[in-house]
Amino acid sequence: MATSPEPDGASPRLKPLGEALAVMVVDLVAVMPGLDRDAVLERLANRLDGHGRAPGGSEAAALLGAVGRALIRLGA
Repeated sequence: MATSPEPDGASPRLKPLGEALAVMVVDLVAVMPGLDRDAVLERLANRLDGHGRAPGGSEAAALLGAVGRALIRLGA
């Protein structure tokens, strides 16, 4: 079954890796004392998503975007 590409053209194969990394980021932020967890995750999600939407970006940028979109789906 063919999958449709992400809105920014990222490879669908990056989605599972992005989701795994997003869960790791959420866990890391959760153990850092003195942070506003929700604010940190929201800002990070938006920044990473923005990196992934850069025109002509590299595969690394696309992976950052996949992590950002996964954080957004997780409610960050």
